[in-house]
Amino acid sequence: AANLSAYAGNADRYPEGSQVPYYVAALYAWHADTAAANQWLEKAISLGYRDYRWISVDPQLEQIRNTSRYRGITGTLRDTWSGMRENALREALQE
Repeated sequence: AANLSAYAGNADRYPEGSQVPYYVAALYAWHADTAAANQWLEKAISLGYRDYRWISVDPQLEQIRNTSRYRGITGTLRDTWSGMRENALREALQE
């Protein structure tokens, strides 16, 4: 996890939509640092990473999948994703 400190020390430098925080979350999960992995997953989502389906099956996140924090993060993201999907379907039907 020592090599991850370069990323952790500069968490605010990632622009919106950057996937780097997601990859850092995956690396922390792989190192079994669940607190840091969940923190970086939240950061990734706050910067616009919204691939709920991949997050829910990504084998790199297996170490954190059973944490309550992960379930809370993905539950909120799932609700957002479902709402966006419903809006898109509704708009498509109106065209």
